[in-house]
Amino acid sequence: MSLNNREWAVSFLSPESGSGIQRLLLPLASWILMRRVPLGRAIPGTVFGAVLGGLAGLRSPIAWGLMGPIAGAIAGFIIAVLMLRRSARSEAAPRRELEERMVR
Repeated sequence: MSLNNREWAVSFLSPESGSGIQRLLLPLASWILMRRVPLGRAIPGTVFGAVLGGLAGLRSPIAWGLMGPIAGAIAGFIIAVLMLRRSARSEAAPRRELEERMVR
């Protein structure tokens, strides 16, 4: 299996760009959108989303050089953040109702 220049560049630059994206966006997303998500779920979930998005961007037919995987990683990160927020909110709702009943 031979790799062309683009695939070599992506394989060497992907970890650095992914960690840079994670380093910049995770604290912001954690503070604004994922306050109720435990860190044990937030970090692996966003990494998984960024990796899947980067792979999708790499394989997309409209990938513009290295911008395809980077844009895909950012999109995957954002989708993962929104899914984690939604799951944390749905898990917290029954707990709040129980706490309200105990207070009364």
